[in-house]
Amino acid sequence: MTINHGASAASDAEFIAIGLAYVTNYENCWVTRTGRFTYHYGMIITVENIGDAELQNLEMTLTGVPDNRTIVDDTSLLGTLAPAAQAVTACDPGAKTADISTILNRRVPFGGVWEWKAEFDSDGTHYVIPNLPPLAP
Repeated sequence: MTINHGASAASDAEFIAIGLAYVTNYENCWVTRTGRFTYHYGMIITVENIGDAELQNLEMTLTGVPDNRTIVDDTSLLGTLAPAAQAVTACDPGAKTADISTILNRRVPFGGVWEWKAEFDSDGTHYVIPNLPPLAP
């Protein structure tokens, strides 16, 4: 690094590259009316590795939802994800199954955020990231 007046110094700092899973999109795959004001939604969630290293055994768990939703199915196993690669959670509209599903109550005002936990291996180390930001900008 360069210091004032042209002097320089070397650094012994080590840089660690890890992957990081981040939710970039939410889509409804199917919907079933379950009551007068409630609907069960199967969802497709897009996850991107925004880090510099490959993620192995990636597991995404939905841990929090807006106030007008209740979690029904919360975990998706996404396998290996290279840097800058994306994966989507499983959802079958014909069978009405999904890795991630929620109940929406239309009588409850919207508020709150989606919250996620990511668990994965990278470079021989196991990581658990309990409070991912709610959604990529």
